[in-house]
Amino acid sequence: MVLKAAEEIGIPLDKRNEAVRKALEEIKRLEREGYSFDLAPASAILILMRHLGIYRERFKVLEWRVLTGPTENSYAIVKVQVGEEERLEAGEGVGPVHAIDVALRRALTISFPQLKDVVLSDYKVVLPTSVRSTESVVRVTAEFKNNERVWRTVGVSTNIVKASIKAIVDGYDFTLQLESLQHNSK
Repeated sequence: MVLKAAEEIGIPLDKRNEAVRKALEEIKRLEREGYSFDLAPASAILILMRHLGIYRERFKVLEWRVLTGPTENSYAIVKVQVGEEERLEAGEGVGPVHAIDVALRRALTISFPQLKDVVLSDYKVVLPTSVRSTESVVRVTAEFKNNERVWRTVGVSTNIVKASIKAIVDGYDFTLQLESLQHNSK
């Protein structure tokens, strides 16, 4: 599934390639930890791109904080690094995930205005392993859309906000990586 999805976006693959083999090993290991890349191939493609050496880090989330209280509104602060520049942005949303998305989008669209066309269109939380009360591992899948395509990402953690941030970051990262890939192939 992952290899087919990668080939569809223009990443030529040879299953005998050592980098591809190592990427598939990492993907299988992560699936044993609760990830499901069948539901979220974009996150798996990012892993594959890293192993193939065609991934270029466009941004990095350095820190994040989320505040939530008695109302439905939540507040988030994210600190990102784009190149040598660090940015601190805040966001308010209906719930912590929406607040994180707002703050992250504010921080990133300064350098990547094309992300204004990207919409977080769906978000799901699943308990992929046996339930261990409040210590349970959660899997978050996020669906993104822009004018051209739909893609899904995944994050896993015992911390639901951390899993959500991983899925959201992968969603924005995937569109930037895909754009670079298409630009370099021209």
